[in-house]
Amino acid sequence: MLGLLSELAAEEPVLCVVDDAQWLDRASTQVLGFVARRLEAESVVVLFAARGGAPEALDGLPELTVRPLSSADSRALLASAISGPLDAGVEDRVIAEAQGNPLALLELPRSSGPADVAGGFAVPGAGSILGRLEDSFRHRIDAVAG
Repeated sequence: MLGLLSELAAEEPVLCVVDDAQWLDRASTQVLGFVARRLEAESVVVLFAARGGAPEALDGLPELTVRPLSSADSRALLASAISGPLDAGVEDRVIAEAQGNPLALLELPRSSGPADVAGGFAVPGAGSILGRLEDSFRHRIDAVAG
């Protein structure tokens, strides 16, 4: 893998993104960690994203902890993702349930109907925002998987 990435980087810079690194098996994590440590002169960046901290095999690599958005930043991001009016109570609930998670704030418009965001009858009986987002992603995956 080290040789392959180095060869590709000779032609143009390479970005290797490993999302949800916490779910990698031990052997894969060790190989990717080994590669990331030895790619100093090449035009290659290996970027790992992990919830709850990086796996042990990645110890020693530079690390950046991404914190949740503040309430004010969450409100601004949510406002940018909603094209119509947003009921103040619904906004407060979304901000509280999203807990500063930008993905939850951006995906709300996709998983909600107009009555949900306007404070209509659908809001009181609706499940948690994050639960609804998980359901939305599950439906998308099912549609792709056929």
